[in-house]
Parts: sequence; structure tokens; C-alpha cells
Amino acid sequence: MYAIIAFIKRMTCMSFQSLHHRFVDWTKPSTTSLLLGAVTDLSRRKSELVAENALLRKPLIILR
Repeated sequence: MYAIIAFIKRMTCMSFQSLHHRFVDWTKPSTTSLLLGAVTDLSRRKSELVAENALLRKPLIILR
């Protein structure tokens, strides 16, 4: 019985560690260069850039 409980605890711990690492990777800022980002933006449509700009402005308005 103790072996089963120990196994369940170990698997739970491993699952939480995996979720933690995935969350950290998901929320980590991009490491691409500013120049590469600018070049990428040149290939995007104006409507995409306007939508992104609108989404980025909302948090700034809320903070003010």
C-alpha cells in the first residue's frame, strides 16, 4: 500500500514540475532580435498590425 501512495505522490510531483516548466516556457519573452521583428512586421498586412496595436494599447489605457 505504501508503494502505491509513494508512486502516486511521485507522479503528481512530476506532473506539476512538467506543468511548471511548460508555463515558464510559454510565458518567457521571445528572444528574437529587434531587427528580425521589424523585418517580420514588414511582411504582415496592415490590418494585422492595426489589430495588434489595438490589443497592446488596451493594457496601457487601463494602467493609466
